[in-house]
Amino acid sequence: MTLDTLLLELLNQRVAHPLLDSLALLLTTVGLAALPALAVPWWRSRRPLALALVLSQGAGLAAALLLQRLVARPRPEGVRVLLGQPDCFSFPSGHAVLTFAAAGALLLAPLPRRLRWSALLLAALVAASRVVVGHHWPSDVLAGAVLGVAIGLAAHGLVARGARGAARWRWLLWPQAALVVVLSLAAWLDLLGSLSVPLSDKALHFWLFGAISFWLALWWGGGGQLRRGWRRLPWAVLLPFGLAMAEEAAQAWTPNRSADLEDLGCDLAGMICCYLLARLLLALGQRRGSVRASARAPAA
Repeated sequence: MTLDTLLLELLNQRVAHPLLDSLALLLTTVGLAALPALAVPWWRSRRPLALALVLSQGAGLAAALLLQRLVARPRPEGVRVLLGQPDCFSFPSGHAVLTFAAAGALLLAPLPRRLRWSALLLAALVAASRVVVGHHWPSDVLAGAVLGVAIGLAAHGLVARGARGAARWRWLLWPQAALVVVLSLAAWLDLLGSLSVPLSDKALHFWLFGAISFWLALWWGGGGQLRRGWRRLPWAVLLPFGLAMAEEAAQAWTPNRSADLEDLGCDLAGMICCYLLARLLLALGQRRGSVRASARAPAA
């Protein structure tokens, strides 16, 4: 019996109680809308933060639906079902994605610490309620939480911080990193068998890990200019490559999995290509900024 099954049995059956069931039903219905509803009173007084909440919900819903179609994991069977199961797939949990996305959008906002941590706690309770009512496996809500927080952070960085250029778009690093984590978890759970297109696995390795290097290069760009010279080892490649090596090594020691040097080679190729693309874009942005500064400078 896997840890996923043990936790499902624990939350859905062993700790069953009428009060717990009522609380779970309340959280899974009303709790889903509690955090996004803050966008309504904040629309005038805190417009950027309200926009971040709205963006986090739209992006979270789209990401959850796309991944559910990609992974196509069935809902749990043989469990107590307290509420009719939705007619869609299970991985990741849409409730977990949406509530943690809202909490992530508030996490870095200039709000009282108690409010920000309360938002995370509410998101965790809503996610747990999905297991209690028999709609999701625990791994579904874990994946949803990781993806949701990352989407919320990106939404906050894109619309609520007032940044422009690379300093704005670099916040997409977090959902990209979360996507790697979520798909890696799906692979460990053997849920990606539907990827039957030839070389689709290699393409995923290339683009998923390559995009990490791309966004890392922007994150460390210092407003459009990398802090490290061309001849120095780029951390935007070394860091994700080290993580990719660790993942392949772990697979070599895991039953029903095996390390694949071709996957590692695709990871490295994607990282190098995307890192160079980021350097090119940063250089173009710096040149354009220099031209604009020269045009605005008064003539001698």
